[in-house]
Amino acid sequence: MTGRPSLTNDEQLWLMKQVKMSCMTVDEAVSWTEARTNEIQLEEETNNISKDKKSFKPGKTLKKFLPRRSRNKSSDGNNASIVRKPVERSSVSSEEHVETSGNQDLRSKQVYNFSIYKCSKHKVPQKRIMQIDFGAKVISLIHHGNLLTNYPFSSLVNVDGQEGKKVFIYFDDSQELELNAENLADKTKLIRLLNVISEQNEYEERGQPFDPCEKLQLSFKIIKEGYLEKKGAYSAINWNKRLVVIRSGELAYYRVEEE
Repeated sequence: MTGRPSLTNDEQLWLMKQVKMSCMTVDEAVSWTEARTNEIQLEEETNNISKDKKSFKPGKTLKKFLPRRSRNKSSDGNNASIVRKPVERSSVSSEEHVETSGNQDLRSKQVYNFSIYKCSKHKVPQKRIMQIDFGAKVISLIHHGNLLTNYPFSSLVNVDGQEGKKVFIYFDDSQELELNAENLADKTKLIRLLNVISEQNEYEERGQPFDPCEKLQLSFKIIKEGYLEKKGAYSAINWNKRLVVIRSGELAYYRVEEE
């Protein structure tokens, strides 16, 4: 008999940080944990049924496992029909893992999908899929295959990466989207793509041609990389080893395993 599914280490660390920073109360953290474990259990049951090549439809028995946050969709706008393009779950990499191969998979694609947690005041962070479609020039939020919100590329004003995995995205009419990426690698890719969109908007306003694919290739090219030691925040004698990567218009550093 299998036990109840548990959160990953990254999810547990993220949850502890949310409570420590007063972004969530203890009760909200407990509710989020319960909703997440229920969601994992439902996904496992769905995968087991699909292996037997049987069609699956959630019945009354399984509806109780649906996460509570999925029932409150008013903040995401009106639900739309099924998304026109299938959602591909991006691979999850640890915070310590750094891609130095040039991100070949991102150079040739037109649609990019990221698992994110949408944050809002007085609400538990809600898991969503953020889809960036360079063909349709639209940024979408998706939940369980349903399109919740669309943001045209032209409405993007600015993007700001904060400490940890947090990202703020600003749109026209003072619209603001606060989210947490699943890991630092996804956060870096997401900010890089949004910066390309912002630059594309500037070129189009001036009536100048702009090739996002060419810009992505330049932004993914590593100019310089190497290891440095970073001074600890609370100790003068604590120096942490970091991998620093410089690309066009970007400097990023990553945690590495200590030897």
